[in-house]
Amino acid sequence: MTVTKKAMVKRIAAETEVKRADVKEVVQHFLDDMVEALSEGKKIEFRRFGIFELVVAKEKVGRNPKKPQNEVVIPEHVKVRFRTSESLTKKVSQLAPKDFK
Repeated sequence: MTVTKKAMVKRIAAETEVKRADVKEVVQHFLDDMVEALSEGKKIEFRRFGIFELVVAKEKVGRNPKKPQNEVVIPEHVKVRFRTSESLTKKVSQLAPKDFK
């Protein structure tokens, strides 16, 4: 099951009794600020949730599964990594693996 931004906005609006449009605007500003901070090379840390940080992925050789004889060099690049907090990891580890197959 996927939780969308729209569904989260709807739930938060219902729980807080704040207009959906206002919640949507705050959530979008929050996400925009995260994108801005990451694009400036900053790390974002939320206690009891996790850390978003930038890491450099080393150059590597990839292959097209349809044409494995063709090698493609994937250049070194920057990507976003998310590391979960201990409390989130603990909570997720309580889920049953069979429910995700």
